[in-house]
Amino acid sequence: MTYSLDDAKADLDAISPEADLFDRMMCVSGIVTKMMAQHVKESDMPIIVGGFSLEIYTESEYTTHDIDFVTSASHLMKEKLRDIGFEDNARIFQHQRLNVAIDIVDDTLEPPHYEGVIRLEFGDDNYVLVQSIEGILYDRVLDYDRRDNREYGIYLIAARYDDIDFEYLKDRLKVADPEALAALEEWVEVARGE
Repeated sequence: MTYSLDDAKADLDAISPEADLFDRMMCVSGIVTKMMAQHVKESDMPIIVGGFSLEIYTESEYTTHDIDFVTSASHLMKEKLRDIGFEDNARIFQHQRLNVAIDIVDDTLEPPHYEGVIRLEFGDDNYVLVQSIEGILYDRVLDYDRRDNREYGIYLIAARYDDIDFEYLKDRLKVADPEALAALEEWVEVARGE
């Protein structure tokens, strides 16, 4: 099924600016994903990373005000965002009516993040690609000195403990940053109440 720019604009117009910000951001993310699927191969698709991926996994315990995407098709995505009514200010794209911002933060994910990217389906025929839990924790624990990284890292571990591949994460951190590995082990202890 083709999904035209006019379809994307109509779907954006159907979103109420009064809807909850999380719901608006999910709908916009689904529209962008569906739009980009018409133009790029799967390996170039936009992936939600950063704060919004954490918000998705914590069911809005952590909140953010923009959608961070990584895509190797960033130039095309920027063009398509402009085509459907987003205004751009360097790398931040704003949809004024919906008060939703998109930040294309990078062209590629580091290797630990590509493995385990999740396809999250919602609504009738919408989906988004989201950074793995391990990818989020990897990013957060590499910057373990930040209080909110520790707080939400521990929250994510407690909430999703059985879903996390700790061996994979520990193997990556042993190489990347042994101090971050020690921080992760401390977060796990706190999350497990040990």
